[in-house]
Amino acid sequence: MSLKEVQNLFHHLCLDKKFVFNRETLAKYASEDMVNFLLDQPAKKQTIYRELVENNISSMIFTALPLTFYFLDAAHKNTLIRDFLSEYQARSNHYRHIPYDFFESI
Repeated sequence: MSLKEVQNLFHHLCLDKKFVFNRETLAKYASEDMVNFLLDQPAKKQTIYRELVENNISSMIFTALPLTFYFLDAAHKNTLIRDFLSEYQARSNHYRHIPYDFFESI
């Protein structure tokens, strides 16, 4: 599996709320061994990973763009972040570029 394929799968697993977590869908992104491993994981673990990734990215975006969020209430901030993450397609392999991509999306 190439780095790009791993990143694509990771994106879907952690950020794409519309991603259907089943053997057929996972087989498009991962080897059979990886599919078996992922399907053996408890659903609660998937939820925890998703929340950790969302919180980490949200925190980074809030820190990088403090004035962008200064006048927004918490609900609006979270909606902006969740909408961004659900549609986000990375253009770079660098984590630090996510805030720039977010800023361009709003």
